Amino acid sequence: RKSYKRGEINDEVAHWQAIKIMDLNAIKIQDLNKDFTLTDSFIELTRLVSSSGQFKIINFPTFKYLKRNDELPHNWKTTSDSISYFIASKLNLLKCFLIKDLDGIYLKDGKKIIKNLSINDFQKFQKNDLLFNPIIYGIKKQFFSLKKQSTPIDSYLLTLIKEYKLDCIILNGKKPSTNITKYFQSINEDEKVYTKLYCDASR
Repeated sequence: RKSYKRGEINDEVAHWQAIKIMDLNAIKIQDLNKDFTLTDSFIELTRLVSSSGQFKIINFPTFKYLKRNDELPHNWKTTSDSISYFIASKLNLLKCFLIKDLDGIYLKDGKKIIKNLSINDFQKFQKNDLLFNPIIYGIKKQFFSLKKQSTPIDSYLLTLIKEYKLDCIILNGKKPSTNITKYFQSINEDEKVYTKLYCDASR
């Protein structure tokens, strides 16, 4: 990203370099978690996802698949959020989960998380400055980067949600958060902390 800002590389190069780096991160994650299943074959990924049996965590480097299925814009509006959602839609999953380092999307006071948010309302809230900006409220920068002031997602994700109409759920996966466990195991909706983004037309 720094090289791009300095004008050393163009959108095309920056796009594929960023995805290559994501693949390197996938290799690193695999080295730290030997029980994960690693594959860069979409056919194999589809087979693993659809197969019944024991729960598996599948590690899927995306460069090869995205090169062959080059449908996403080549710019910084399209990051790992959009790529994850794009892959989930191609797998015909029922939902896409984005595991982040924050709980979800908040209203401007920073106290109330929005659990169910249509993309139309999201855009209205954002346009009217109704979403939480942690910098204004003096929260230290290390907890919320400037990039994530009022939206923890890349902007192209909204376009994909409109197109594929797959619900997208944001969960905090950073320790000591237990939001992932609560989402899947708790029967009490009040205990769950998340934001679900959805397309109005799908309701």
